[in-house]
Amino acid sequence: MRQGLLIVDMQHAFFPPQRLVAGIQGEIVAAEAVVATQWLNTPTSPWVTRMGYEGAMRETDAANLAIHVPTRTTIVPRTRYGLAEEDLALLQQQQVDRWSLCGVETDACVMAVAFSLWDAEVPFQVLSHLCWTSAGDAWHYQALAMMRRQFGTDVVIEP
Repeated sequence: MRQGLLIVDMQHAFFPPQRLVAGIQGEIVAAEAVVATQWLNTPTSPWVTRMGYEGAMRETDAANLAIHVPTRTTIVPRTRYGLAEEDLALLQQQQVDRWSLCGVETDACVMAVAFSLWDAEVPFQVLSHLCWTSAGDAWHYQALAMMRRQFGTDVVIEP
């Protein structure tokens, strides 16, 4: 079974804790395929115009990845919560049997990417101990509970 690691938005803009960075770095070594999403904000995005959030703007240090990825890693830039059709096609081209999902924000981008994978019938699991949200533990655990309900208890993996 070919395993892939799908790392969601591990960027400086989201201030991922060091334990998360170290844990994901450890998973990268064992993964047969690695894909990392990179969320890029734009001046006209709803995050700016509706929410006033100006972090992770294109071509800023905050938008850069906060982890070291091997050269074999495919970086997927995105400007939405979930994955676009071309992003899903790229994942399917990797010939991975199941993707392990990790990264930040559990209650937003991680969950949105999980819904994208589910809708496209791409097999995945969520590595709960390698997800995190800046909104705090309560939001993190609520998001994990929602994903267990939506995708099945066997999809959210506990350490």
